[in-house]
Amino acid sequence: MAESEENIGKWNTPLSEEESPKYAAFEKAYADKTGRKPKMERQTYDSQGWWKGGAVVRNPETGGQISLRDVSPDQWPTRLGHGPDTWKKPSHMTFSRESKYSEGGQQGGRWGKNKFVISPTILQHWTPEELQDYFTKYEPEVKLVLPLRLRRQFAARKALEKAE
Repeated sequence: MAESEENIGKWNTPLSEEESPKYAAFEKAYADKTGRKPKMERQTYDSQGWWKGGAVVRNPETGGQISLRDVSPDQWPTRLGHGPDTWKKPSHMTFSRESKYSEGGQQGGRWGKNKFVISPTILQHWTPEELQDYFTKYEPEVKLVLPLRLRRQFAARKALEKAE
């Protein structure tokens, strides 16, 4: 999925001139430590908002939380959890109701015990097959649920595509 630059910027928390170089240094340190690429993740995650909000992650070593902004990168846990759903954009595969962007016409999916119920918003960006591939790879213990109404819509659409 390639999100337009306009959409990428639309959901990003703005940074001041003073914050921009601090964020850039954080982004580099985070990429070096985790191998993740916040610049690439901007398509689906408001990493600038996450950073401004304290860059809080679950600390797998203690089970608690840690603000990556409050300590130097050499004090970060060896393994880092990911940021919270708060900053997921509507184009994220697990965009959920916990996101600050889940409002109005952009409703997120719903997490349940070992399941994730996808929303119509997510399906504007991803096919059910792409979502299932993602969940199989990254969330294998979570069952992906397509609400009945959406299952019927996709079944009807596939029947039309076959007929064409």
